[in-house]
Amino acid sequence: MYRFTLLIILGLSSVFYGQSGEFTTQYQEIIDIAEDKYKYDKNNDYFLIVSTADQKMHLIKNQKILKSYLVSTGKAGEGNAIYSKKTPLGYLKVAEKVGDGAPIGTIFVKKQNTGEISKIYTDKTDTPKDPITTRILHLDGLEKDYNKGGNVDAYRRGIFIHGTHEEGLLGEKSSNGCIRMTNKEVIKLFDMIPTNTIIYIY
Repeated sequence: MYRFTLLIILGLSSVFYGQSGEFTTQYQEIIDIAEDKYKYDKNNDYFLIVSTADQKMHLIKNQKILKSYLVSTGKAGEGNAIYSKKTPLGYLKVAEKVGDGAPIGTIFVKKQNTGEISKIYTDKTDTPKDPITTRILHLDGLEKDYNKGGNVDAYRRGIFIHGTHEEGLLGEKSSNGCIRMTNKEVIKLFDMIPTNTIIYIY
């Protein structure tokens, strides 16, 4: 019920949400739920919020927005079902970090460093392949039967925050369900946030 109410609030106020960089009451409600249900420490822990409508991700700490990133989520839209290529919704966490120290543009397959370096496109190039580059933050759902477990399990689906070779497409829904970032920004985020950092996607 809380998710339904929250989504209505977010939908009605999306014009204000994350546009000015101010910490709004909508952010506060998301944070309060995380604090109550998932042991989030709003005074010390980092927190990520992704707006699929805006194609933005916001990094929060101490109830302040530290940084906003332009991202790409699933071209197929939003949803939690396995094989859907949609970006999962709800509360998740960073379960694993992969790629520490790898050169920028490094291609990963099944979370293994291939040793290959991808060309990075900053124009509107859209290639048939969707390589995972530079760093991986592997996400795990926190909401049983919604984004965790069974055919909706985000971790088993391989949902990552990762670098992309198609940086020119950031701001558009263009991934296979993951959250894409620029390669330089994903390195900085990777180095900044620890595992178990909570993320809310809507």
